[in-house]
Parts: sequence; C-alpha cells; structure tokens
Amino acid sequence: MSGVGVLNEKSLHSQLKTWLASPEDQFEVPIDRFVIDLVRANGDLVEVQTRNLGAMRKKLETLLDHHQITVAVPVPIEKWLIKIDDDGVVVDRRRSPKRMQHLDVCSELMRIPDLIAHPHLTISVLLIREEEVRKFKAEKRRGRGGWGTVERSLVEVVDTWDVRVPSDLLDHLPGLPRRFTVADLALSGSITKRMAGQVAYCLRRSGAASLVDKDGNAHVYEVLGAAKA
Repeated sequence: MSGVGVLNEKSLHSQLKTWLASPEDQFEVPIDRFVIDLVRANGDLVEVQTRNLGAMRKKLETLLDHHQITVAVPVPIEKWLIKIDDDGVVVDRRRSPKRMQHLDVCSELMRIPDLIAHPHLTISVLLIREEEVRKFKAEKRRGRGGWGTVERSLVEVVDTWDVRVPSDLLDHLPGLPRRFTVADLALSGSITKRMAGQVAYCLRRSGAASLVDKDGNAHVYEVLGAAKA
C-alpha cells in the first residue's frame, strides 16, 4: 500500500502510470502503430485504462498474441467530490456515498469478456481513493448544463488484485456453490443483483462458468475449470 499524494502529475492516468512504474521502465513507447504506457525491462507491456475498457479492444487484439500485457483498471473504493468555481476556488468538498469493491471491475470487463482468458493478458485491479474535481457548465443549446467532471486525481492505492485466469473472478465470491444463479452470486459476494448479473456475464463469456439450466425464470450456471493455461 502506498500513498501518492506527493506526485506532481495531476491526472489519474498519469499518477497511476507513475505508481506502477519501475526505474527501468520506458514510458510512452510506440509498438505496432500503438503507444504503450509502460514497457518493462523484460519487454512486458503495461497499460492504464481509467474508463471504457472497450476502447482498448483493437490494441489488445493486435498485441496480445506476441506480448504479455497487464491492463491496470482503477476501482474507487472511496471518492471525494470537489466543486470549483470559474477561478478554480473550491466551493464544496464532500465524500461520495457510493462505495465500490473488487467485483465492480466487471462493469468494465463486460466490454472485453472474451479476452479475459487470453494467456498473455492480466487485468490488474487497483483499489483506490480518489478526488474528482467538478466545475459548473452553463446549459448549451445542444447539451445539458450542470456540474461536470474536469479532473480525477489519485489520493492512494489501497490494494491490488490480479485477474490472470477467468476463475480468479471467483476470488471474492466465498461459498458460491458450483451451480448457482445470479441471486446466489449476489448473496455470495454481498453485491447487488445488477452487479451480480455483470459478474455472471463475465464468468460465462470468459469460460469460468457455463449456462446449464433454468430454475423458473432464473438461469443456472456451473463453475468450470480455469480457461487459461
């Protein structure tokens, strides 16, 4: 666990990239028409994706067969919302009531579920505390006004969790039976049914579970073995 509030860079992406880097790493390296956030001394690639994991699909499909790639995805377990005026003066600061956890990463993994099983891919989930700066935008003719996010910055990386094989998604589902429904999954992970549905989708599409039956209107899934060598 490391505090990183002393970093000079402000954006969440830049701060996470700096936090992940080792002294021997190279930043912003062009490889096969793409620019890679970090290249390790051993040639492994590291990408930081703070949102819309699906935007990386083309890059991953192109590079995975020939490179080991770690994609770091932040999940904010605590967020402070900071409102500023036009002069950058803070007018309000409060902690968001929303609390996220490890399995919230599935809302992003749903965008690339078929790639989770690739033997060269690791998803590194970073549990973080962050600050989100918002500024008021006047209503425009083709848009909506209101408080919009202008910057996200890192306060602390609290914990990490690596998803190397699809079955790693079961790490935070203690007591989940081999055959389960979305309701079982929600109970096991102490999560909402909506999130449980996202997890079930990722488990099925990645090969960690299969759809085997129905119980009334509920789909029944079965846990399978790891899908990555």
